[in-house]
Amino acid sequence: MKLYNDGLLNDLDTALTLGRCSFVIPQDAGGVEDRSGGSKPTLWNSECGGTFGHELTFSRTLEIQMGMQTSFETVKNAQGGTEIHKDWYPGYGSYWDQLRESIVSKKGLGNWKGFIWHQGTQGR
Repeated sequence: MKLYNDGLLNDLDTALTLGRCSFVIPQDAGGVEDRSGGSKPTLWNSECGGTFGHELTFSRTLEIQMGMQTSFETVKNAQGGTEIHKDWYPGYGSYWDQLRESIVSKKGLGNWKGFIWHQGTQGR
């Protein structure tokens, strides 16, 4: 109900003015696969993931509720069935190099601010 009351669910069919998104999947052999076809306007049907997820409400929060004044991109770097320490921990995790590569590939295109972890349904 808070999302509704804060206006974050209004006009979901209208792209954000500043927020964009993209979706990459880390590959076991190294590198990432771009599943979204590059940076796209943040919409519920933008293909920034198999379905929309945290990138939609997170981007809407940055732009609408927090009044973000500069362009930004939310990059979804996802692989199902992983564990944060085993797979994503800096310098150690099996997908850390791919995550870092996706960050480095955007060098000069912005200022990285954070990393969001979503625990899936398998409880790992």
